[in-house]
Amino acid sequence: MEKLLIFHPAVMPYRIDLFNNLSQCFNSKFFFYWRYNLNQKMDEKLLLSKLKFEPLYLDGNSRILNRKVRIGVVNIIRKENADVVIMGEYSINTFLAYITKKLFRLKCKIYTICDDSKDIAESVKGCRKIGRDFLESRLDGIILTNNEVLDYYKNNLKQKKLIAFPIIQNENSFRDELLTGLTLSNQFVEKYKLKNKKVYMYVGRLTLVKNIFFLIECFNELLVSNKDIILILVGEGDQREALEEYVNLLKISNHIIFVGRCDGVELKAWYNIGQIFILPSSLEPFGAVTNEALLSGQYVLCSKAAGSSCLINKSNGSLFSHTNYSELVNLMLVYSEKISPIGLIILRDSKMDMTFIESFQKLLFFLKNQYGD
Repeated sequence: MEKLLIFHPAVMPYRIDLFNNLSQCFNSKFFFYWRYNLNQKMDEKLLLSKLKFEPLYLDGNSRILNRKVRIGVVNIIRKENADVVIMGEYSINTFLAYITKKLFRLKCKIYTICDDSKDIAESVKGCRKIGRDFLESRLDGIILTNNEVLDYYKNNLKQKKLIAFPIIQNENSFRDELLTGLTLSNQFVEKYKLKNKKVYMYVGRLTLVKNIFFLIECFNELLVSNKDIILILVGEGDQREALEEYVNLLKISNHIIFVGRCDGVELKAWYNIGQIFILPSSLEPFGAVTNEALLSGQYVLCSKAAGSSCLINKSNGSLFSHTNYSELVNLMLVYSEKISPIGLIILRDSKMDMTFIESFQKLLFFLKNQYGD
């Protein structure tokens, strides 16, 4: 069995299924730079309980260009004699992996995972652009998340060994958790008086790039003609207080529920309730929540700036410009006609048109086929 090394910033919920499946197909070791996610607080115990491999951690305080560098990457790649190495983005650590391969004449194939949306790929600049310009053609392949980005790479960059593997989760395990959360879903319906309401939903950080003020403004417009709608905001962030003040200023606090950050069954319970999911981000490399909302049976209105826009088709949602107020308002009205007011919460059919296993098998073939070149 081929030997695989993976270096990744931290254990993230949207990567667990990918890493678990890779661990079963390779003789694998997984190294993480951080023991906890730095951008948002997560239930680390819950995340670790889902792993089918032992996470290893690379501590290091060396800095280059004011960025932490894991020098240990060099020794690990030298000693492990791996067939395949997967890095993250075009970081200094990816550069170290490439230099290690060249200096010590190693035979391993080195890939990187890049989560960029097309907007980000086109506008990249500074140190990140320097890193990409140097590494993209020198690596053995790049794993992207979006076919639009893949096409951009083919047309504008030198690297041709590319594959698009969207950030999606195993639908079977995710929907099992949705089923487990049904009782709690119905309790939430009673607690928040959601029966006979139509429910819009957002999940994610409450930060400026997520464009939540824009979403609230559009939602407020709908309230002019429809008082039986609710917007559920799941998440925390540095803009929460300002957002709550804005809601109070508009005098619509009875129609918008801030539930805070949720994990596990509690999060799945809210996904069961939401009917129309909205991702209004102005900057979004991918947006794993789009996949989660579709798996829960929600229609999704997705910003064109999000990489996860690739998951939307005519049957499961629509795309909009994150600056076009009237476009989103109209879509919210159109999709309101497609749903019925909340009653008893049951498990809905998934609206995803691709499966995790099918996508993973393509990735696995890509990795093993390239290794066999």
